[in-house]
Amino acid sequence: RPSTPPRHDPSPAPALRAFPQEGVALSPDGSVQFYNPDMQTIGRLRGLGRLLQVAGEKIADASSEMCNSWLHESFSTSRTGLHACGTSLRDAAVALGREQWAEADQLIGAARTQCGTFLPNEHLAALQRLLGDSQTLPDAREALKALSSVLEVRAELLVMDSLQDMFV
Repeated sequence: RPSTPPRHDPSPAPALRAFPQEGVALSPDGSVQFYNPDMQTIGRLRGLGRLLQVAGEKIADASSEMCNSWLHESFSTSRTGLHACGTSLRDAAVALGREQWAEADQLIGAARTQCGTFLPNEHLAALQRLLGDSQTLPDAREALKALSSVLEVRAELLVMDSLQDMFV
């Protein structure tokens, strides 16, 4: 009997292969990431998820309500990129709430690439580090404070631009 060639699956390989029970994720390059936060850190990560969900939803909503003109030219992102950033943060929040650390890490990483310079990359990276190492909590606190400040300033600029448009 002639052997049949193996079927080729045309679907793309997953970016990250997670084994949640073991707290391990394998990336396509063969590197391994361990996720084993302690109970105190788990509570903080779930709280972070609630904050990220609100921020992500607001960013995604704002991007769909505006035009690119309000984005300052120094930001290396577009309306579409900003929307993708917001949805990645929102989806990361859901993953944090479900204690799916590898998925949350991957989604925060996606947000880092999609947010351009709208949100500082180093602060999102600090949040990613928190997933794999409970010792980075001070970094995460500073990152959250900095991200909060950035979002507040961006929101104020949007409101001022909207008010200016009303009176022109």
